[in-house]
Amino acid sequence: MRSQSVTSSAHGGRRYSPYAFTERSVAMLSAVLRSETAVQISIHIINAFVAMRRFMAVHGGLLQRMDSLEKRQIHHEINTDDRFLLIAEDGGWKTRC
Repeated sequence: MRSQSVTSSAHGGRRYSPYAFTERSVAMLSAVLRSETAVQISIHIINAFVAMRRFMAVHGGLLQRMDSLEKRQIHHEINTDDRFLLIAEDGGWKTRC
C-alpha cells in the first residue's frame, strides 16, 4: 500500500493510477456499459464489495486485535535484538558462551 500523504505530489493528486475500482466507480461504469456481459460482471463485483463489507463488519474487531498483537510482537523483537547487541558489545557474550 502507498500512503497518499507520502507519495502524492506537492500539488495534491496521485502520481500513479489506482489498481482497483471503488464500489461507486463500478456502479457508474455499469450505467455506461450496456452489454449483458458488462452488466453481469458489474453485478459480481458489487456482490464482492457487499461480501467484503459484511466480512469487515463481522471480523473487523478480530483484525484490529491481530494488528495490535503484531505491533507488540515487533516491539518485543526489537527490544530483544537490542539486548543481544548490548551483551555482544559488552563482551559478556564471550564470557557466557
